[in-house]
Amino acid sequence: MAHSYRVDLTETQRAELRGLVSSGIAPPRMLTRARILLKADDGEGGTI
Repeated sequence: MAHSYRVDLTETQRAELRGLVSSGIAPPRMLTRARILLKADDGEGGTI
């Protein structure tokens, strides 16, 4: 069964996650989780 969670990131949070993903120097699991959060974001620019 799929669960649905609402993710609302602020612009600051989005910028931080995008920076983390674009730098690529974080551990792979952290990068994956950052991408998931960005994809799940309901706010503007919620897709990568």
